[in-house]
Amino acid sequence: MRQNELITARLDNGTMEPIRAITEYDNIDELEANKYFEKIEKWQDKMQTKEIET
Repeated sequence: MRQNELITARLDNGTMEPIRAITEYDNIDELEANKYFEKIEKWQDKMQTKEIET
């Protein structure tokens, strides 16, 4: 599994905090970091929506 996929999986299952994921993505490749930052923002929006619904 590629490092970025591992980070994404950990973010999705809640075993990694978003800020840590941003740092890890940034360490992989600065150009790819923006792409994954967008994924993290979507994840945060999804989590906020869940909190509001409950």
